[in-house]
Amino acid sequence: MDNNIIILCQKISTVRYRKKFFQNLDKQYMSGVLPDTEIMELFLALKDFYTYYFRAIKFLYRMEGRRIHMPKQLFQEAQKDKKISFGDAWLLYIEYMNEFLYIEYMNEFFNLQDKKQTMEQAKNIIEQFRSYVYKSCDEFCNPKRLELYENTIDKIIKLKKDNITLDNNKPIYQAKEIGISERSYEIIMRTFRANSCIKNVWLHGSRAYNTGTYASDLDLIIDCPKEKYDDIINQLNNLSVPYFFDCKNLYDSACLHHIQITQILGTKKIYCAEDIKGK
Repeated sequence: MDNNIIILCQKISTVRYRKKFFQNLDKQYMSGVLPDTEIMELFLALKDFYTYYFRAIKFLYRMEGRRIHMPKQLFQEAQKDKKISFGDAWLLYIEYMNEFLYIEYMNEFFNLQDKKQTMEQAKNIIEQFRSYVYKSCDEFCNPKRLELYENTIDKIIKLKKDNITLDNNKPIYQAKEIGISERSYEIIMRTFRANSCIKNVWLHGSRAYNTGTYASDLDLIIDCPKEKYDDIINQLNNLSVPYFFDCKNLYDSACLHHIQITQILGTKKIYCAEDIKGK
């Protein structure tokens, strides 16, 4: 099975998943029932969609042997090449976000607590760009790609018999083998050890396939109860490490196909609670 096709299916799965996550909050927002305390969650869900949509478009160019890393250049090229129809909207989104982050930084630098201004800016960005989440997802996950996605998933299910069997080989992969610093590795492991509900953690994505860069995300599959998962993600996202986390819960049915795809590409186990107990 062509690895590029499998990775493209991963991108399709992730873009759809991020849109669905945004949509769940957006429905409440448009109905006027989303609490103000969760407006920033919707704002961050929009930001997450943009991030993974950008990476999906970037991968289309990589499949053609072209590497474009800068977001502005990517959206300009993609619109010019007619790969996407809404490049101008996402270029404007980048400008809005740069302004938002600058004001947020200045407020923090001068120790200002203007949360009202931050909230109003976040709402303005949501209002301006919420529709492009749906339009961009529909365009990227077009019928032709969805057919490819469904056919690939069918092949994987037949190959794997619908079971999730991730790498259980030893040794557990260490910092150097996944391309992160020893300090960051120990901080992350400490978080896993502090949560006794975590049984195993696997790494997948570019860091597992040795195709990542220093700035690549840590793509993790976490073996823990679903009701504990959100708290663990919050802990990871608040760690003082220079990496972003893209996590999936082993028992989330919405992630089943995504995890099945990772089985074909391979995973690296980076944490096992049983090994910790045995030491």
